[in-house]
Amino acid sequence: APMAGSSAYFWAVFLRVVLVWYRQQARSQGYADARCGSGTFLKRFGSALNLNPHFHFSSFGCAG
Repeated sequence: APMAGSSAYFWAVFLRVVLVWYRQQARSQGYADARCGSGTFLKRFGSALNLNPHFHFSSFGCAG
């Protein structure tokens, strides 16, 4: 199910900040048109099957 409300807003801001930082780092190293990617999913349960919503995030390096 899609995220809604403040979770979606928080996650959109977080992703934008991280990916902008990666692009700035790539440009400082001479890559003019770097593209970045990431993968995210929401895990709803902890290891004991208790309700514990949290995000897992992986960011992939930029390619120029």
